[in-house]
Amino acid sequence: MSKRSPIGPRHPAGRAASGPAVALAALSSLLLLAGVACRAEAPAADSAPPSGSEAAREIDGAAAGADAVVEEGHDAAGQAPAAGPLLEDPTPRPVTRVPAGERPLELCRDLQGPLASALGLEPAAFELRPADVTFPEWGNQLDGCRLSWEGPGQALRWGEGASGLPGARAMRALSENYMEEDKAAGEDRPGAFSRVYLRGLRLCRLEFAFEPPPDQDCTGKDPVTCGLGPAQLDYRIALSCADS
Repeated sequence: MSKRSPIGPRHPAGRAASGPAVALAALSSLLLLAGVACRAEAPAADSAPPSGSEAAREIDGAAAGADAVVEEGHDAAGQAPAAGPLLEDPTPRPVTRVPAGERPLELCRDLQGPLASALGLEPAAFELRPADVTFPEWGNQLDGCRLSWEGPGQALRWGEGASGLPGARAMRALSENYMEEDKAAGEDRPGAFSRVYLRGLRLCRLEFAFEPPPDQDCTGKDPVTCGLGPAQLDYRIALSCADS
């Protein structure tokens, strides 16, 4: 009986396989496996491009993703909106400066329209000019402005009763424009009266004076009215204002 060789099966040629031959066979097997793996990962060379419907689905999917981004707090430009209310710009706003010569006139100009409307006159009927305004109640004289008008009573607007008299209408116009009457100031005298109004630092004096027309013969009559009705008298009306 023959004995088996302890080194394993013999080579077909009757010799045991040499070390280099075994190493070469193992290397060939590894390269073959690597090639199979690469072909499995690579896309097929003859695969067809996506059809029109498939491309459309892909575009719709991309658009839906973009819409989701907008819904999550971004606008169409990809920018996030400002969070919370906008804060006021702390930058100081430019100051509109009135020339020194115009400043006093501004104190009267905003009352020119309301006063003219109350008396039935056009605003342009008043003369507007700078003026030194004296307030005897406080013993001072200030740089200010004056609105003035002179003319016949028939040119003024008249209403029923005492509240319809031009003087009452003028006083009401000032009160309606946030001027508050100083009850402790003002005066009444024959043929004239005055009232003082305040608004903040602004002081205004309203003055009314009336007299008979110069061609009227008042011999033996009341020298103030000459026996004439209020609308037949001549009037001098003035509004003077200044900053205290």
